[in-house]
This record gives sequence, C-alpha cells and structure tokens, in this order.
Amino acid sequence: MDNVIPFPIKDRRGLRGVLDLIHESYLQSGMAPELASAALQELEPLLEPLIGGCDSVFELPGDLELNEEQLDAISAAHSRAAQALFDHYAPRLNRAIATIASLVRREYMQR
Repeated sequence: MDNVIPFPIKDRRGLRGVLDLIHESYLQSGMAPELASAALQELEPLLEPLIGGCDSVFELPGDLELNEEQLDAISAAHSRAAQALFDHYAPRLNRAIATIASLVRREYMQR
C-alpha cells in the first residue's frame, strides 16, 4: 500500500453541501419551504451522478522498487494533473448545476 496515492478531493461535503446551498438560495428567492424541499427531492437524483463521491486512487505496481524521492516526484506530478482536471471541469460543472437548479426553481415557482 506504500504506492497508493489518494485522489485529491476539494470539497468533502459533496452533494449534501451543494443541495444545502441550493435550498438556501431557493428560500432566499422567496420559494416556500415546502416547495423548496420538494424541488430538492427532484434535484437530488439529477445531481447525484454529477457530484457523487469519487474514491479513486492512483496505484503503482509494488514491484517498481521506487525510492522515496521518486514516489514524491510521482505524487507531486499526479496532484498537479488532478488539480488541472479539477480546475478545468469545476467551473463547467458548477455552471451546469446552477442552470439545472434555476430551471427547477422556475418550474416550482410557477406552480
């Protein structure tokens, strides 16, 4: 297990944190609490595949016989690559989530 590098995760709150933010936004926009809760129940299965947890690791074969310096260099390169992916996709994902939440809010506010 010495050659396992955990995938960096930015926000440990994940889906629950996003749903809490959306719920608060709905309430601040004047949506009734019962409608906000119903809207979140509709949103959760839509957002879960987008935000659901990721338990990924970068595992190197144990027989590589890498020294600590080499493992540190690989770990640093892995972290930079993972961060670059996050930096690239996070704004797009955030925009998609905001759009979905806005569409659901509009639908519930018209009821």
